[in-house]
Amino acid sequence: MLIEKLNGAIAKAFTGIANTADILILINEYPLELAGAGGRLQSETPDVLAAIGAAAE
Repeated sequence: MLIEKLNGAIAKAFTGIANTADILILINEYPLELAGAGGRLQSETPDVLAAIGAAAE
């Protein structure tokens, strides 16, 4: 579902500018222990943990 939505948004944005039939989307996932923002590990950020928990339900 994520790839489908990303592909559609990219195709819409680049229609007439680029070949939208050949969109390649690469996803590189990292565990929260290896991702940081705002000086904190994401595994220690309550809002991030709550959002991931809600998405998993």
